[in-house]
Amino acid sequence: MNDSLFQSLNQALGYLTWPLGFCAFITFMIILERLALILHDLLKSRKSLKHLALDIAPPTEHYILQRMEALKQSQHMEAKGALLLLNYRGENQATRENILSLWLSQQLSMRKSGLKLLQLIAAIAPLMGLLGTVLGLISMFGELAQNQGPITPSQLSSGLGLAMNTTAAGLIIALPALIFAQLFHLWAEKSCDKTAYTLNQLNLWLNGVPNAMHIGALEQAVLTKTAKDTLTSTPASKTNHRQSMTI
Repeated sequence: MNDSLFQSLNQALGYLTWPLGFCAFITFMIILERLALILHDLLKSRKSLKHLALDIAPPTEHYILQRMEALKQSQHMEAKGALLLLNYRGENQATRENILSLWLSQQLSMRKSGLKLLQLIAAIAPLMGLLGTVLGLISMFGELAQNQGPITPSQLSSGLGLAMNTTAAGLIIALPALIFAQLFHLWAEKSCDKTAYTLNQLNLWLNGVPNAMHIGALEQAVLTKTAKDTLTSTPASKTNHRQSMTI
């Protein structure tokens, strides 16, 4: 069955069977590897980091050692960055920021691994399809030049078939490669930006800035309290308005 499949592909794509097949294989493997990395990252536990962010205490040595032991149990990228930052808690803020910058650059590079090759395939595959189109037309015109009689559709089918098949194959390979390359790039940027935001808050906390790790929680609490006050004050204001109208 594999031999028949290869023969049908070779008949449909001609000389470009191997180049297009290689591009399709590399594209599939890169997409599969990146999807596995994203799934693995999503399944990692962030409980220890959430606890550190929501139940923050003064940066005492005893509390920091407790949080470091909890962070060692997590394999999430943010937890690893927090553990790295806590290990350098004795350095000044600028040094810790430089360490975080280098570490985040390394993490971003790891998450973008293979994306340039995916983008290169997305650019090359349509050109291969165009090359197949030209080769198919050359083959068709060559057969027509050797024929002295009337032209029949069967004489055009082989050349036009090769031209259309290679163009379609190149586009089928290029579209997923381009789409997934952009999606993986956005995921890498977003995950690293989110990690940088959390670690910057932790760095400020180590520097003595109070409530730095749960600014978002405080803002949400203020917004919730404001909304409740508005809801409770609305009936009273309506009652006062009605009483004034009655008087």
